[in-house]
Amino acid sequence: MKSGRIVACALVVVLALLTFALLQTSQVVAQGGRATATPARLPTRTATPTPPVTPTPTVTVTATTTATGTPGLLLPTPTPPAFVLLPAPSVKNQLAGDIVTAPGLLLSGAWPSVFGDRVAFAMANLRDTSTNATGGAGIYQVTFTIIDTLTGEAVHSHVAKGSLCAFQATGGGCPVFDLAANNDKWPQGAAAHSGHYLLIAFAEGAVSDHKGTWTLPFELRRARDGLQKLDGAARIVDIARDPGGALVTVETFGFAPLAAGTHLHLYGAASAQAGAQGPSGTFVEFPSDRADMNVGDWSGNVRVLVPAAALGDAARVLCVAVAHPDHTLLPGRGECLALDY
Repeated sequence: MKSGRIVACALVVVLALLTFALLQTSQVVAQGGRATATPARLPTRTATPTPPVTPTPTVTVTATTTATGTPGLLLPTPTPPAFVLLPAPSVKNQLAGDIVTAPGLLLSGAWPSVFGDRVAFAMANLRDTSTNATGGAGIYQVTFTIIDTLTGEAVHSHVAKGSLCAFQATGGGCPVFDLAANNDKWPQGAAAHSGHYLLIAFAEGAVSDHKGTWTLPFELRRARDGLQKLDGAARIVDIARDPGGALVTVETFGFAPLAAGTHLHLYGAASAQAGAQGPSGTFVEFPSDRADMNVGDWSGNVRVLVPAAALGDAARVLCVAVAHPDHTLLPGRGECLALDY
């Protein structure tokens, strides 16, 4: 009996499957004999993006009202730096501090620092390290001196107490001295020309043997001299007669003449126009292999002996040009000066 029931149930299942197959075949025939696959549709799952983590701003946001009366937000203007540190070597005992200038004055922050018509210097963070004093406490005074390295003349000097400024403070911070607005002169009346200078800051502590000296070489490039837009130039400062030819003093701007790098060519020409394109014959290199022919120093000034053979019999001017390592000239970086000694 039990086996008969199992057989009967199996027959029922077989009949059901056959019926389902016949129904599917009839649908295919009704559609033109071509089965159409219906893609399965999975439930759509939308991923919720994780919002990025936004750091909390460190600036203060101030509520205000716009012109239309709608409340809005204004971000405060970033505060500019109070001063710019300058690379000034120092020799000192128990003192520490920095030479600084006002923001926006430097034409170049390279070594040496380059200024135009406006100059400012001061000492910041000056303190006696033997105590916990800050903000200038423990300091007696600072003497600022500016020396023209070409002549060795001290063109400016100022003793500062309280406000440690290189120029006389009139209250409210250290002043910027505008050379063009002061008849092209330093405060004591010395002529202010383009060239190389040395700032010396001598600080004295309240304790008598606590002292320090900071030195800062810098270039001055006056707008009237057309040197501000050049990254390397040379000019003739002086020509003196020498038994062997002409002893020439040349000042360089923005570079130090190197034997394997940017260097100088000196030569004679019949006129400045003739010499503008470079030497047509013999020229003298600086630096050269002959140590007795030229002398240089750190200030940017060089003295070069140009032999008579390099000048030529027809020379009426002496010229200097700035040259690349391959001896090609940088146009417009030199000048010619009359041989009127």
